[in-house]
Amino acid sequence: MRRACPGCIQGPTRTFSLISQLPLTLSCPIHGLLLWDAFGPAGTFIGWESDGESVAAGAAVQEMDRRTHEGLATGLVDLPGRPVHLGVWLRLLRTVLDEINLPLSLIRPARARTIRQIWAATGRRERDGQSGWRPYESLDWPVQQAMLDAAAAALHLAETRVIEASGSLAPLLRAEPYRPAYPGSPRREGHTGLDQIDDRPRSHAADLWQQAMAALQDAVTAAQTDPASARQLLGVFTAFCRRRPFVEATCRELARAGVPEEFLPDQDEIADISW
Repeated sequence: MRRACPGCIQGPTRTFSLISQLPLTLSCPIHGLLLWDAFGPAGTFIGWESDGESVAAGAAVQEMDRRTHEGLATGLVDLPGRPVHLGVWLRLLRTVLDEINLPLSLIRPARARTIRQIWAATGRRERDGQSGWRPYESLDWPVQQAMLDAAAAALHLAETRVIEASGSLAPLLRAEPYRPAYPGSPRREGHTGLDQIDDRPRSHAADLWQQAMAALQDAVTAAQTDPASARQLLGVFTAFCRRRPFVEATCRELARAGVPEEFLPDQDEIADISW
């Protein structure tokens, strides 16, 4: 069984689109119409399985399918929380399909109420009336359609905060609240703090950078002849990371700069951070 969009088939090519063949979509992302069952060899349209009129998909279904199409076309899916890789979106969608297919007798009452609320939004019976459980891939296509419809409803209800999504991927469905930036303290007359640096000429900033580089060179020169200065310089470079590989790499760079290796900690000192 193949599926096609009535709007796409009316075009000159009369071929099946790739996304219409995926068992993860219900509508055409271009026309917003529900896909129809069709037949035709090698991806070429011949006719419809049954007659009928084109039906627009619901807003939740269109949004879900648009994201799937966006991910296949660009590799990224723009979610309320942040853009994610297509693989993350498919994992999220597959997780939702698993959740809404769980037998209600096997889960906690609060979770069961949420699943009932999702299925009620679709106007269908819970789990589309299934008596047993089977994975999504083993379901007949009409039941898969019902599952996709419920998944779209679940995503919409979670994004609008009607239901509370949980799990590591749930924050992707919630937009970050607006957090205004702190405007800063009023400038005080005569204050010489960092807030006045931007008012100084650009050439002064260059002078400060040259002074900093000169001070660094002086510190390296002192470390070449004084063990205490060498240890102090190493401590500055590793102040925010004392992991052994990083300290060893820093020691090698100081040795290349002319600091004698005997001025620097050996392997045992680095291992127990005794230096």
